[in-house]
Amino acid sequence: MIARKSVFILIVKLISQFLAFIGLFFVAHFMGPEPLGIIGFATGILGMFSFFLYLGFEGSHVKRISEGMDISKCISTYATIRIFLTSFFIITILSSIFIWETFFDNKFIYEQKIVIYILLATMALESINRIMSDTFTAEKLSAKQEIPGLIRSFFQSPLKVGIAVGGFGVINLAGANLAGAFVFTFVSIFLFRKYHFVKPDWFYFKSYLKFALPAMFLMFFLRISISIDKVMIGVFFSLTDVGHYYTVGQFFIVLQTLSAAVAMLLFPSISKAHKNNEDIKIFHLVQKSERFLSMLFVPIIVVILALANPIIHFLLGDSFLPAVPIFQVSGITILIYSLNRPYQSAVVGINRPDIMAKLSFVGLIMVLLFNFILIPKDFLGINFFGLGAFGAALGTLFATMIMTIPTRFVMYRILGFKTYNNRIFIHFTAGTLMFLILYSLSSILPIYNLYYFVSLIFVGIFVYLLVLFILKELGKKEIQFFADTINYTKMKKYILGELRD
Repeated sequence: MIARKSVFILIVKLISQFLAFIGLFFVAHFMGPEPLGIIGFATGILGMFSFFLYLGFEGSHVKRISEGMDISKCISTYATIRIFLTSFFIITILSSIFIWETFFDNKFIYEQKIVIYILLATMALESINRIMSDTFTAEKLSAKQEIPGLIRSFFQSPLKVGIAVGGFGVINLAGANLAGAFVFTFVSIFLFRKYHFVKPDWFYFKSYLKFALPAMFLMFFLRISISIDKVMIGVFFSLTDVGHYYTVGQFFIVLQTLSAAVAMLLFPSISKAHKNNEDIKIFHLVQKSERFLSMLFVPIIVVILALANPIIHFLLGDSFLPAVPIFQVSGITILIYSLNRPYQSAVVGINRPDIMAKLSFVGLIMVLLFNFILIPKDFLGINFFGLGAFGAALGTLFATMIMTIPTRFVMYRILGFKTYNNRIFIHFTAGTLMFLILYSLSSILPIYNLYYFVSLIFVGIFVYLLVLFILKELGKKEIQFFADTINYTKMKKYILGELRD
């Protein structure tokens, strides 16, 4: 069932991302990188304060519901916490803008300030939506979790296309995000209507706080580390550079979301297995999840590495071609990070969020250090590498690679099972051959011809699957498994059954 839910999430995310790419295509071609840079810069500023919204209570909510605690009390307690945190976040942002402009005599340009306000409202609304979506995650109701986002994409993408083509500017572009958040909220509330709220429970609050406490300090550095890169690029370079970096990052949202979804689907199952002392079950869950992610992600990343230039050319336009190296490095990062996600989920699932918090803290400090070393040309009178947006991508890759080892070592020390998967090397072998063929053919074929470009991708995927088949990684059993997982009748029955429940 985890596989079917993961595939369902993947299908929904692919549809949503396809719709998002339609909007991004028109925005990139009709508006260029600078408006996207303004949105990216505003997102970075808000993101540095967003640790107030994500202090680890979302993990507490999933954990406590999966352990069988009273769901109405869990929902009410979590809703109270989330409303308080959201209110505090809004007040902090508005106060910071006032202090910055009043006492430091630094004024945001009009468009930047309005975009910040619009995105502030969007993030606040999305924070409240976590009450519904995290509850669906805890109960492993993937259809209810994903459908609101799908409907938002169907609404938001045409809106962005109209804004881009009509030349209505970056403020209206940001407004499309807010409008999409309202649609998401309406659908989520509709799907959530059968749940009940009761008086928040103090015992439950202490239970949530106990689980979240080790992650709070971590979340402070996490939100800063994933946001400061865009702010630093905007400060030390230009909004165009931010636009390149921010826009390329949109390509990987669907992959990030899928790996996160697999990790979140694993989390309740691992928690239950740990409670029943079924360590061998945890081992098999982690290994199967890593194998699933690797088999799926490797060919995608190979296509990105081998055909980055035509991908950017067709989807974003030639004004974004300076972002090609960022695109390639980010692809390698997301692959390494995603393959490590099942192990991270296992560490938290066996009730050791404190260890994961320590590991993540070290990783985040490394990201921050790499950002300060690689992004600016000089800072506080000290000369650095000055690689700008590419330096930000490179720093994230270095930190991700380094942190893979201790995460797996911790799992080995706690549970005693191996933390490497022999099947992964087969995928890498197939991916290497696929890359060599794509790279060779791309040097002799007119890949900027859409027909040749698409044909080349199909050739690469065929080679990848053929190698897996020859090396017996892909056989009748796996094909039947995938066929059963994506079976239309069973998928439809699962979705409708969940929505009717």
